[in-house]
Amino acid sequence: MSFDISDNDNFLKMAQQMSDTTYYNNAPRSVQRTIDYWNACSDARKNWNSLVADGSMVINAINRLATGMVHPGVDNSSTTFPFPMFNQSTDVTVWPDRFGLGYLIGYLNGFEGVPTLITTYVDTNWKDPLGKNGFAFFLDQPTTLYPNTYYRKDWNATQSALKSQITDTMNLLAKVRNITLKQDQLQKDVNDLVQFDYMLAMNFSIDDNTRRKYNRNYNPMLIDGLYAIAPQISWHSLIPYAMGPADDAMFYVLSGNNSYNFFIPMEIDMLKLLLNAFVDKNPYGITPRTLINYFYYRLVDANSDFLPQSKDDETLALAPKIAIKHKGRPKHVMPGNF
Repeated sequence: MSFDISDNDNFLKMAQQMSDTTYYNNAPRSVQRTIDYWNACSDARKNWNSLVADGSMVINAINRLATGMVHPGVDNSSTTFPFPMFNQSTDVTVWPDRFGLGYLIGYLNGFEGVPTLITTYVDTNWKDPLGKNGFAFFLDQPTTLYPNTYYRKDWNATQSALKSQITDTMNLLAKVRNITLKQDQLQKDVNDLVQFDYMLAMNFSIDDNTRRKYNRNYNPMLIDGLYAIAPQISWHSLIPYAMGPADDAMFYVLSGNNSYNFFIPMEIDMLKLLLNAFVDKNPYGITPRTLINYFYYRLVDANSDFLPQSKDDETLALAPKIAIKHKGRPKHVMPGNF
């Protein structure tokens, strides 16, 4: 692709410029700090596998999620879950309650940069972009492991790639932690996880052509409106975590004194359908174990660069990653296009 060639050429020129000592010495302080950061990353990459040999970055991320919702004086037992696909001696047989679901979705969005069942982000309030409140907090349809078109146009190839990717990642994580996974149980969990990811794309998401009719997605409301359309989830759990460490913004948005409709759920019907699926004997075959495995694996996948990999490991190296922007919906990017 011509754009890829020009991008790579620009990256090379930037790297060469940042390696120029004369340029560094005469550059503004902000540019020097950027070059310092780049040099630190470059030096780390030269010795990357030894730095990530024990998988501690991934394990630390898992443990952060496993801690559950932390509030003084509040019992967090309904927001703590094991990771049965990795710790095979555990299981999850009970669905998360509304607090657990709000925590899992919100925390992964806001603190780990991993959008899953509900994709949250800040973007321009496109009907009043220059007004006093020119931005809104959007709650969009699921973000899956691969871009939506991979599921709708070539599922056989996508399914095979996903299964290989997840299996390889989990086995690699287990290897560096000196854990042996039972492959028959792992494959069952992987198959269920991939099927769930497929259903998120096909059964609980709207196709791109329909979504181009933007007015249908404009549903501004206060937090009470969110409870009216989806009482199955604690929005007072999801929203604060989805906002990450932005405490001032969180209190302002959740304040009962506001009249501005901050929240814009994009696909209300699909949101209702998805949340109603988390019950026993649902028609989709989703289980509590699969749901919890999905949350944890999405976190593992987002941190998989912090696992040692060989140059020949094309399954992991070529997998799309999700890039979080300053504003707007996160998007998938291919390796080399970050």
